[in-house]
Parts: sequence; C-alpha cells; structure tokens
Amino acid sequence: MKKETFLISTILVIVLLFTGCSYLKMEQKAVDLPIVSIKDTDDEISPAFYEKGFDFKYDVLPQLVLTDSNSELQISFADNFGNSIQLAEDYYTYRGDTGVCKRLSYHLKKDENGRISLPITRRGSDRDEEGIYYLKNKQGTFVFKVILPLKV
Repeated sequence: MKKETFLISTILVIVLLFTGCSYLKMEQKAVDLPIVSIKDTDDEISPAFYEKGFDFKYDVLPQLVLTDSNSELQISFADNFGNSIQLAEDYYTYRGDTGVCKRLSYHLKKDENGRISLPITRRGSDRDEEGIYYLKNKQGTFVFKVILPLKV
C-alpha cells in the first residue's frame, strides 16, 4: 500500500510539474525586436526591450556610434508594429559644462520594406552628444542609444 501511494504521488507530481512548465511556456509572448542601423555601415543592434517601462539605466542600452558628421538612422520592423511609427528622441547636447536635453517626437511611416529612416546629425560643437530613442507598441517599450562623438 505504501509503495502504491508513493508511486501515485510521484506520478501526480511529475504530471503537475509538466503541466505547469507547459503552461508557463504558452504564456510567454514572443517579442520581435526591431533592427537598428546607421546607413552605409555594417553595425546594427536590437533595442533593449522593457515590458513594463524603461528603467533609465542608460549605460546598459545597446548603442550605435555615428562615424560621420551626419547620416541616417534606419530601423527595420517586424509585423508587431503598425505602418505608422512614433519614435521619441531625448537628445543630449552641451554648451560648456552645461548639458541640455531636447525632447522630440517623430511620426514616421514604414516604407515597402518595413523600415523607417531618420536623418541624424550632431547639434553642438563642445562635447560628445547622444540620442536616446524610444519606440512603443502594445508589447512594451524598445530603447537604444546613438553616440555622436565630437571628433569623427
């Protein structure tokens, strides 16, 4: 009797574990990350994904470095984004030792290849600058950084 009880208990535990693990796998949602690049370079990144909002840890963001004084930011999207994209930008520039953040929002349409393009250029001449870019959809927030060095 004890052996039968132990065997039945073991089988129930295994079934419950398997069922629970399968349920967790079904609940996980696949997130298709956009691909971000700078025109005419081989560098590309996928933005960091934040399901519940950005944590403002700028140092850990995926980043690209502008290697020219100006270029074009290109972002390729999967189908989890609509045809019209809102790209928010926090652009950090400096005058002497004073930093200034200018916030802009761009409303862009995907081209026939599912990509948007945005011209980017340095805006100051005192120090390295950076842009933090935010994309949102129903899954969450996608964030990346572009460094615009003073000397290229």
